[in-house]
Amino acid sequence: MRVVDDEAGLREVIGMGLRRCAVTAVASGREALDAIGAQSFDVVLLDLVMPDLSGMER
Repeated sequence: MRVVDDEAGLREVIGMGLRRCAVTAVASGREALDAIGAQSFDVVLLDLVMPDLSGMER
């Protein structure tokens, strides 16, 4: 599972809530796209309002 949010605290809280799942957390939309291109994920949680690339742009 990938958690994408520009706020480290939110990434941590969401990751802890999903601790029984395999969680990968990144800090930006661009990092998320790189990771998604490198491997597959069942679920992607993302922030719709981020500074470099929002969830609405892809």
